[in-house]
Amino acid sequence: PAAVLSAAEAAIPGGAFKSVERITKGGLEEYHVKFDRDGASYKVVVTPGGTVRRAVREARAEIEIPLR
Repeated sequence: PAAVLSAAEAAIPGGAFKSVERITKGGLEEYHVKFDRDGASYKVVVTPGGTVRRAVREARAEIEIPLR
């Protein structure tokens, strides 16, 4: 929806759009909009009506779990 994209773009101005995913969980619906900006990845979680629930910078991590 246009309201979702507009809200996400306002939360991360100047970002390059990467992807959007509609998430439905427990009867609630939200959109995860991903952007790249200045070499970093960002995710904005937006309601269908265009309210930003949260905006985060994503960081890659490596987790090691011992097998024994």
